[in-house]
This record gives sequence, C-alpha cells and structure tokens, in this order.
Amino acid sequence: MKIRKWLCVATFASAALSASGIANAADLGLPPAAPPPIPAYVPFSWTGFYIGGNLGVAWTQKGNFTDSLGDVFGAVSQSTLFTGGGQLGANYQINYWLAVGVEADFDWMTDDNNKSNAVFFPALGSLLQVSVNDRWITTVAARVGVAVERALFYAKSGAGWVGTNEFTVTNVTTGASISGSNRMPTVAG
Repeated sequence: MKIRKWLCVATFASAALSASGIANAADLGLPPAAPPPIPAYVPFSWTGFYIGGNLGVAWTQKGNFTDSLGDVFGAVSQSTLFTGGGQLGANYQINYWLAVGVEADFDWMTDDNNKSNAVFFPALGSLLQVSVNDRWITTVAARVGVAVERALFYAKSGAGWVGTNEFTVTNVTTGASISGSNRMPTVAG
C-alpha cells in the first residue's frame, strides 16, 4: 500500500508541476509583433486613356459683313444654341514631371437656319440675306505639360472644323435664292 500511496503522491506532484509550467509559459506572452511595412511612395501617373461626354451652350455671331473697302454692312447679333457630344484622348507621362497627350472631340449643335441681317448692296440695288445651318463642330489637339502630382499644367495646339449645310443667299428684294451644301447647289426664284 505504501507503493500505491507514493505512486499517487508522485502522480499528483507531476500534475502540479506540469500545471505550474503551463501557467509560467502563459506569463511569458507572445513575442512582439513586427511593425507593418511602410509602403513605398508611388507618384501619381497621367499615363492612360480617357473618354467622356459633354453638354453645353454656344454663341455664334451673325450679320457682320464687310466689303472690299472695309465698310461694315449689317448689325452684329448673336445666336445661342445647345451643344452636346463627347471626347476621347490619351496621355503619356514620360518621366516624373513631363507628360504629352492627344485629344479629339465631336459635338452636335442645334442651330437651325441661322440667318444674318439683310445687307443692302448698292451695285445690285438689292437686299441680300445669308443663312446657314451649323450642324457639328470637332477639334483635334496635341498637348505637352508639366505634371505636379495630380495637377497638369499644359499647352495645347490643334485644329477645329465646323460642319454646316444648306448655305443660302437670298435676295430679299426679289425673293430669289441660291443654296449650297455637300450636294449640288440649287437655285430658286
């Protein structure tokens, strides 16, 4: 029985020592976590393609004609019209600060039969009036610029075209007119 008693005491002591070791291990804690890595600085880049749309208002002048002597006939007035369309372009950033790009846009216009004021031509003894129907405008341009993070300071150069049709000159005195467009000219009168 003595052996049995010693065996129980030894088992109990062993369990107590094991529990004590586990408790001591819990007091040690985990090793400190490594700080998160600091992200490397990545500058903003203007390189890429873009596409967009636009809506707006445009103003056109009409009615100001000059003869070969520089005399002005008619009064200047303005026509307001609605425009809408889209643009697409691309930029390429060459280095940290230099960017180049190209852009094209196309807009439709609601101008309908924009008429000038009638102008009296003494040589003809008649009043003439010009009307035109502006239908679209488009531009193509290249740009070069200096990039400062998310700002781009640039110079731009290009060309633009206005599409007109039904260009008409009307003799208000007689009612005769001549029209031209992308088709053959027509004469009425």
